[in-house]
Amino acid sequence: MKIDVMTGHIGGRGGVQVVIDAWWENLSEEYDLRFLAPAGLSEDSWTEKYPNREVKSYTHLPRPIRMLATVWSLYRYMATTNSDLVIVENFKMVPQLMFWKKVLQKEIKVVSWMHQTLHLENMAPRLKNADAHLAIASGIKEQLLEVGVPEESIYLIYNPMKETSQIIPRTSNGVKRFIYVGRGMLHGQKNMSELFDALALLQSPDWVLELYGVSAEENPELLSYLESKGIEKHVVFKGWVSSPFDNMGSADVLVLTSKFEGFGLVLLEAIQRGVPVISSDIKVGPRDFVQEKVNGYLYEPGNIKELAGKLSSILDGEHDFPVEDMKKSVEKFAEDRYFIKVKNTLEAIVKGK
Repeated sequence: MKIDVMTGHIGGRGGVQVVIDAWWENLSEEYDLRFLAPAGLSEDSWTEKYPNREVKSYTHLPRPIRMLATVWSLYRYMATTNSDLVIVENFKMVPQLMFWKKVLQKEIKVVSWMHQTLHLENMAPRLKNADAHLAIASGIKEQLLEVGVPEESIYLIYNPMKETSQIIPRTSNGVKRFIYVGRGMLHGQKNMSELFDALALLQSPDWVLELYGVSAEENPELLSYLESKGIEKHVVFKGWVSSPFDNMGSADVLVLTSKFEGFGLVLLEAIQRGVPVISSDIKVGPRDFVQEKVNGYLYEPGNIKELAGKLSSILDGEHDFPVEDMKKSVEKFAEDRYFIKVKNTLEAIVKGK
């Protein structure tokens, strides 16, 4: 089976890239895989390991010319391809590919594979006519159903969790260690102001927050906000760390206060290592695997008092969160199970089942 994986103009450090790497590691021997970036990439060194790849270089062109060049690339792709499937990560490319498929009367199946909530930029209606859809979260499946996509064309596959034997111990010195892993964003998607506001409400001073992926130099607004809340001495900026979990001596909870996510893989990675999590109960992602009092807590987005209460529960040690129970709670996302499902799904799509 010949399968093309096509992305938009993405970078090199996100969750999408991690999952694409996993696809190559687990599928490239069985399938003829090709990686395509018809709009170019903002950083492409991560694709060099793929022997069969085609990355355009349009970043030097003015935006209108770049857009026309991308349209031309999609036409040329559809006119010349003999692949069975094209798995498309970019929502703007899906309707263009479907248009050229119809005009050129091609047999290839166009499959959407979105990695973020579809409520952004009114994505879902633009994906309606794709031949099939890979949903990485139940919330994405629901959003596709809302715009009339037939349920039989939606395949809920989630994202893979790379298995590890690593267990990160809880702290034992009386000072709880809170963890954040991600980009530094005071507002917007990552919504870190909500975390800082909740921390400022805590009565106990026995905590520290470590920010992995965030530097004070690149995010001075975060430091200013912390200072305005009087909690800056509790916060450690770790900066960019390629493998944050390998650099944690101990951790009591990982916190995610995002306004939206596609999946929230970092939460799974923490749970698998025995670290409880606290996450905003957004429509897409965390509610698929965060189980109350089993591996963590969910809180209503925007409810800072509720978030502070969940953090206080960690400080007070209200629940033990046994490591074995936590690991069992996310077993279904293990990489080996994931790729069995992916292979069955790809075969079903090609056969039109």
